[in-house]
Order: sequence, then structure tokens, then C-alpha cells
Amino acid sequence: MPSNLNRQALEAFINGQNAFFALSKKSLEESRAYFEKAVALDPGNARALAELSYVNTHIAVDHWHGQEEAREALGKAEAYARLAVAADPDDYDTHWALGYYLVNSGKPGDHAKGLKEFEIARDLFDNWTDRLTRKPDLMAEMGEILVYAGEVRKGIDMIEGAVYRVPDWYRWNLAFAYYCDKRYDDALAELDRMYRKPGDPRFLYDSLLTRAASEAQKGRRNRAQPLIAQFLELKEQNRSANSAGKGKGKAAKKKGAKKKSGGQPVWTIADELRRMPFKPTAAGNRLRDHWIDGLRKAGLPE
Repeated sequence: MPSNLNRQALEAFINGQNAFFALSKKSLEESRAYFEKAVALDPGNARALAELSYVNTHIAVDHWHGQEEAREALGKAEAYARLAVAADPDDYDTHWALGYYLVNSGKPGDHAKGLKEFEIARDLFDNWTDRLTRKPDLMAEMGEILVYAGEVRKGIDMIEGAVYRVPDWYRWNLAFAYYCDKRYDDALAELDRMYRKPGDPRFLYDSLLTRAASEAQKGRRNRAQPLIAQFLELKEQNRSANSAGKGKGKAAKKKGAKKKSGGQPVWTIADELRRMPFKPTAAGNRLRDHWIDGLRKAGLPE
């Protein structure tokens, strides 16, 4: 992004992003004007240059602008993209902008070059970029380009990867909020959208409690109870794996074990009450009681 030291450039950059909408001539022109301002205020900023290239490519390929204006925009798109890559060759966004220009340039051989730039962008995105600054838009757009290149299945995989880039804990948190609002169907639908499933070592197995409580509140205890059993199984497996690292896990590794030492369940209503930080107010107490009611109906041990 534009340097935080240049507040005006940052403001212009953000306004350019907010104005961008590929299906509106007015929005594209407003977006370009903002990015031009950002570049004028911070000429060496790679992200601003990349975004200015990107919006110029969109202007070049839309159907609202005349041929002469489109050719001019395409020329600008190339120039700004190459400046962006030169300014920061390690930023996936700069290679994305150059790749997008190349696949739309219409010049012989540029489509293949564009795909190579997208591959560079993907590598930087996956392996050299802080998660907080990643934009799954890259994968969605690269997937579209792969489809145009005839690699339909690969394109689908890429776009699905973009869709699933939303972290599962976002969906879990939203599902829990839906449960608290008594929107059980919405909670279950959101949990269904989680990318990682049981069997995946990084599956968020505590989400099974939200699913079980929602099913129980829908009156489907026959679905809720096996979910509680599955949660307890995974909880015990995780506890055993952690204790094994301390030399304590031999006995706990028995398949199907769901008990703490002393024969107590590995997780109980009491454990859940200690864990969940509901605010001690009338509203918070109602939500806590509603949550616990669902878990009790689902069969979580006391």
C-alpha cells in the first residue's frame, strides 16, 4: 500500500479501491483518477503503480471507451505495470498487474507471458506474503485466465481455492453468532461452508459443539448426539497427542477413549461454562443459558 508517511497518497489509494467497479465506466474513471493522484503524491509506490496499471487495463478492455482511448489506456497499463514490478519485484500485486496487462494486450506471445507473471504472483502470494495482506482476488482472477487459456479444471481449482481462503474460524464465529440469535439453519449452513472437514488434522473440531447445539435446538437429537461423541473423541485425541509430547500419553492413546484421568469425561458442561466469556449481565446470562441448553439437549456430559 502507499506509504503511511504520506497520508494524502494513502487516502487517494483507498478512495481508488473503493471507487473501482469493473462494470461501470464512471467508477473506472473515478478509480483511475484517484490512483493517478496517489502515484503523483508517492511516485515510487509499487502498489499504487500496480493498481493504476490494473484499472487502465480494465478501461482498455471494456466496451464503453473508444478504440483510441482504449489503446492509450493499454499503453499506460503496460508502462505502470513495469514500473510497479521494478519498484517492488517481491510484491505479488505488481506481477498480478503485469500479468493482467499481458493476457489482455492482444500481442502474440503475451498471453503465455502473462500466465508466467500470474505464476510468479501466486508463488509470492502463497510463500512470501503476510496473511494479513493477501487478497484472494488474485487466485480468482488467475483461475479465470486459466479458463481462457483452455485449462478449465485447473482454473476451477484455482477459483475454488480463492473461495475457501476465508479462514474457517470466521465461519465458525459467524455460526456461533447465528446460534445465539436462534438462527439455527443459518448456523448450520455456515458450518457447512467450512473448508476443513473431520479427518483433516487442522479441522476446528470445537465447531462440532455449535453444530450439535444447533441440531438439538431444531429437535434433531439423533443428529446432535453423534456430533457430541465425535467432538469428545477428537478432544481426547488432541489431549493425548499433547500429553504424549510430555511422556504422559501412552495410556491415553487408546482409540475411542473419551475420559479424563479418574474416569471423568474429557469435556463437560462445567468445562464449557468456565471457557466461554459471556458478560455477567442479564443479556449475557441469557445467551450463556441458551448455549448451555443446546449442549445439554445434544448430550454433552455434565
